[in-house]
Amino acid sequence: MAESPPVATRAPAVADGPRTVVVDELRGAAASLTFLTRLPLGNAVALDGGDVARSAPYFPLVGAGIGGAVGAVALVTSRVGGPLLAGVVGLVFYAGVTGALHFDGVADTFDALGTRSRVDALRVMHEPTIGTFGATALFLDLFLWFALLATLVVRPSFLAVVLVVGTVSRLGPVLLLTALPYVRPSGGRGSALSHGSRLRAAAAVGVTLAIAFLALGLPGLLLGGVMAGGLVVVGAGFRRWLGGVTGDTLGCSVEVLAVLGLGTAVVLLSFGAVR
Repeated sequence: MAESPPVATRAPAVADGPRTVVVDELRGAAASLTFLTRLPLGNAVALDGGDVARSAPYFPLVGAGIGGAVGAVALVTSRVGGPLLAGVVGLVFYAGVTGALHFDGVADTFDALGTRSRVDALRVMHEPTIGTFGATALFLDLFLWFALLATLVVRPSFLAVVLVVGTVSRLGPVLLLTALPYVRPSGGRGSALSHGSRLRAAAAVGVTLAIAFLALGLPGLLLGGVMAGGLVVVGAGFRRWLGGVTGDTLGCSVEVLAVLGLGTAVVLLSFGAVR
């Protein structure tokens, strides 16, 4: 979720009504897809900041779709070439469908951790180059994704696990932007999402809990709870460091939560909490 230019605004609808509400919700759903993936819906529909602000409840649904698709690709690959190849192909597919935006956020955020001030941190995150901290963090993130996918793909609950992880990790940016300010003065797509209502953020939480429970039952809620605890730690760190969040830190949070979730699933599997 790297930094991007502010999203244009659209004139409000002339009349409200059921049709307008449905159209607005569909536009919000489309905005969540263009925000989190590289699906070219933005080329077909001119989306704006209001659409992004309405998109929060759909973030977990898009995350579930991403997780499910990555899991399906890895699972099919494992049947042909084994778990190691499944880890590689699943990771490549994940990077492709998301445009590697979250990976970019990891590199930029960890590069900025080497600075001494908030101003320098924001400047470093805005630069296109990758430094030593960022490259190391990116390598570790990719390696952990590969290793965890290869470890989990042989288990019966693999698809359900990656679906839940994808769901909860995409809830992270919604909650961070509900609790923390967007600190980059120039704005961006993340700043548009921060204008959404708390009711929509609560709806996103409800959607996430429903998906986690339907996919894995109580272990799914436990997995989501561990990831939520990680989000609290990440959010507190961003507040103390920057006073809020940026597009890069939001993308980084997605990756931190995803790796935490996959790692937690391995632990739950080892204790028999998940098959």
